[in-house]
Amino acid sequence: MSIHDVPSLATYEQARERWASTKPWRGSDKYCQHIRPLGLRRDRRVTIASTDVPGSQVVCRLYNTRCVVYNSDGTLEINGWPSKSTTTFIDNLVGMHARPLHFCNAYLVRGGGVVSGYDIKIRPTGPDTPAEVLKSKPFTFHKLNRQKTNAFFKSLRWGEFRTWALTAYDILNGDLEALYAAAVEAFPEIHAIGGFDFHYSPAICRAGGQQLVAALRKSIHHNNIRQLRDTEEVAYCTSYEDYMRRVQADRRAS
Repeated sequence: MSIHDVPSLATYEQARERWASTKPWRGSDKYCQHIRPLGLRRDRRVTIASTDVPGSQVVCRLYNTRCVVYNSDGTLEINGWPSKSTTTFIDNLVGMHARPLHFCNAYLVRGGGVVSGYDIKIRPTGPDTPAEVLKSKPFTFHKLNRQKTNAFFKSLRWGEFRTWALTAYDILNGDLEALYAAAVEAFPEIHAIGGFDFHYSPAICRAGGQQLVAALRKSIHHNNIRQLRDTEEVAYCTSYEDYMRRVQADRRAS
């Protein structure tokens, strides 16, 4: 695909000049003269469009998506779609101002941190100065609340249960049905939240009591994650490192 042949267009003036100097496809009717090739001429999936009216927008499309729009006031509208080809297309066009991250879920803006996609609007202020973010959607991140988590498992008498379960597993020689029946009576708190409503592969069960208890804790944690995490909404992340820390915390809490 000719997305790799897409030029870098840093400003409205450059985009406008590119459109004006590019001939329409041969045989195009008068209603399609404004749509012109942006990459290789044989590839009609990558286009640049504008009109002869002074100050008209310049729209760069991949397929039918208006990925980058250049406005006469110097602003850029960037609309990503979660695909590798779109990421490459946008990066080739305006990566010097805003680089898409993680299939357009976010954009690394020059000097302005990381903002949420898919639809953003920026105003580049120069090659060596931060771009001004005019429009973006806020991020929503989740983070596991350790205090809530510790209090939750303490309320289940988890430490006592773990010691009991490891001993019972050895005494019962891995008989899970007998172990579950005894646990339901000895630790009704865990049974009440559905802690025993799970099934594990024979390989995990044969691995030993340690693995079985760890798997049970993970199951309880997963089934109650919504009440154990905090939700935070932020307008932007101050840096790529800040963004990745929040993303990794969100993955652990999701």
